[in-house]
Amino acid sequence: MKRIVFVFGGTKSGKSDYAVRSVKKIKGKVAFLATAVASDHEMKLRIKKHQQARPVLWKLVEEKEDIISALRHCAEIADVILVDCLGLWISNLLFKNMSNQQIEQEIDHLSQVVLELDRVIYFVSNEVGKSVVSDNLLSRRFVDLMGITNQVIARQADEVVLMHAGIAVILKERKD
Repeated sequence: MKRIVFVFGGTKSGKSDYAVRSVKKIKGKVAFLATAVASDHEMKLRIKKHQQARPVLWKLVEEKEDIISALRHCAEIADVILVDCLGLWISNLLFKNMSNQQIEQEIDHLSQVVLELDRVIYFVSNEVGKSVVSDNLLSRRFVDLMGITNQVIARQADEVVLMHAGIAVILKERKD
């Protein structure tokens, strides 16, 4: 059964916890596609906490840049895919010195692949649209690209969930 669920929210809003709890309720093999890079001690601790929250039977696929190939691989090994998180993916592409045009092409490619896959896919992402316009070019690029990514995936999603302080606000839901 194909279903796309988009869960987004601010930092520490509970988006990852919500996605993990939701996926735990679904029968079938699960692949967790992690985009995080353990670049410092604090990030290593965050990753460890996330790992402890996931069932050990879930297949872990780590890919910081080429999530399109990783998604295809996940579709071969699992019925349900949880991608956490699109914000880190966009950050990784920015730190790879890709141009906005190149990253937008990756976003378009991701949206095409998502439509092709006959799987339940949960995407976790960052809400960045409620902030002020930064005076920093890299920050503005990140916010703009996240806004594009979030719009693309939200349009394709059967369900869209905005997380606020651990509370799920359903913005869009599929009527079966």
